[in-house]
Amino acid sequence: MIAIALPGPSNRTLAALLAIAAALATVAVALARMPGVALPELNLVLRPFGILVPAAIGSLWWRRRPTSRIGPLLIALGLLGFVPALQLTRDPWLAQLGLASEAPLAILQAFVVLTFPSGRLRSRADRVAMAPMLFGILLAVAVLPFIPELRPVDYLSACNNACPPNPVFPGSLAGEGSDLAQRIRIATVLVAGVLMNLPVLVLLVQRWQAANRRRRATLAPFAALSLPVFVARAVNQVALLALALPPSAFIDLTWLTVVGRIAFPLGFLAALLRAEFVAGRETAHLIQRLSADRDRASWAATIAEALDDRSVEVWFSTDDAPERRGGRTWIDVGTEDGRTLAIVSAAASLADEPELQSAVAAATRVAAETGELLDDLRQSRARLVDAADQERRRLGRDLHDSAQQRLVAMRVRLALAHERLGAAAESAGLPELERELDGALEDLRAVARGLYPVLLSRDGLVPALRSATRSAATPVTIVDTGISRHPELVEAAVYFTCLEALQNVAKHGGPGTSATITIGEEDNTLTFTIRDDGRGFDTGTARDGTGLLSMRDRIAAVDGSLSIESTAGQGTTIRGRVPG
Repeated sequence: MIAIALPGPSNRTLAALLAIAAALATVAVALARMPGVALPELNLVLRPFGILVPAAIGSLWWRRRPTSRIGPLLIALGLLGFVPALQLTRDPWLAQLGLASEAPLAILQAFVVLTFPSGRLRSRADRVAMAPMLFGILLAVAVLPFIPELRPVDYLSACNNACPPNPVFPGSLAGEGSDLAQRIRIATVLVAGVLMNLPVLVLLVQRWQAANRRRRATLAPFAALSLPVFVARAVNQVALLALALPPSAFIDLTWLTVVGRIAFPLGFLAALLRAEFVAGRETAHLIQRLSADRDRASWAATIAEALDDRSVEVWFSTDDAPERRGGRTWIDVGTEDGRTLAIVSAAASLADEPELQSAVAAATRVAAETGELLDDLRQSRARLVDAADQERRRLGRDLHDSAQQRLVAMRVRLALAHERLGAAAESAGLPELERELDGALEDLRAVARGLYPVLLSRDGLVPALRSATRSAATPVTIVDTGISRHPELVEAAVYFTCLEALQNVAKHGGPGTSATITIGEEDNTLTFTIRDDGRGFDTGTARDGTGLLSMRDRIAAVDGSLSIESTAGQGTTIRGRVPG
């Protein structure tokens, strides 16, 4: 759950806007089919493209990022993109309107680029950059009445030598001082072209230099597709308007302008697709990294690395709620039932990238829920192991206090009977009964020691292992590198894991197999290794049997780790670590 969110546009609203765009595109196609249009085929394709594609991409942006104004701005750009097509009519007044619309559309394009990806002027630099651009548009519109012919500024509207006259041109200025007027027009158009396009390029270069790795990944496809039109337009304005040369002399240049106009809306689509791709990749990456990291204190560093933002902070449900100061992006991570799992704070720029917000929220939620499940599983394992050990102790006490005591009493009574009967005891078979009873007592004591040895609680792990392995079926060497006492649950887990491993060696190691158990301690962590020289097995194809699963469960129940290395014919090595 992410705390963003304005509702997106309704399907009816988007359908209505796209229907209007389609109607305008149809009219543009009709204009392109009028007699006398210089490039009818090209206009038939690109005029509707310039209307429909920005509107469609804007609708997608609006739906995916309802908090951003880029979507509505692109839709407006598409709808207003119809007005320049009026230049195809060759009607002086409509052509004047179409030509005059080029400058406001250029400013709208620049505004969309400057405010990417939020659609808002957020910094002083953004607002300062708009000032010369607005002055440039005033110059461009102001010079229009003083141009004799309505010579278009783009290749699509080329009129060659049949450009309509300017209906508001003051003819009295055409004679005296016409050279001066021409120079003024050239200077004005040059200044207007620079003011309307250069600030965009300068500001975007500065923004690129200041961006981090994540922001550059978003800006790269957008800049590559959407910025060239500003360079091409500036040069094109100077060439076609200021120098008053025919479009045929600048076919290559005006083609660049056409290509730039085609690519401009595609840059926003590329940026959106790129953002969703990066978000999907980071979601998988973060889920893997966070779920594998049991230390939640380091999650902030992991998220910070993914976002390239060192300011990331993470609070969990067990922490005190943070003070939500301004200038930050806050992401609430919760369960479906509304329970808060975590709160993530990142730089304010992340507010413009809801896809990455969703990636962080999804990964943190999955990792947190996975951690809770693992904690529950570990606690459940620990309870089961502890319950089993308690039951072992109880059974050992019961055997000692009941069956063993009764057998000892019976042994004493047999010994007394043997003394009273003297020589007759042999014929009565008492010595054989005494031997059988001694064997039964020894078996019973062995069972009791196997259930839970008294030595383990009293003397510790190594003495208990030495005692248990004296009569083992496989020769065993115990290597003690020097350890201190650890919690009884930890020592019991290692003790029974070692015995389980020795049972596996006796079953599968083959004749003549021997084993070595090494017990050590590192940084308050109990370490143990059971190495045998038996048959071994292929760990890549073999499945864990009951014994191996029991060992893994025991060690996992005390937050430990267990690894098994084995090669057919070269024995098996089991290594374990348990925090003490």
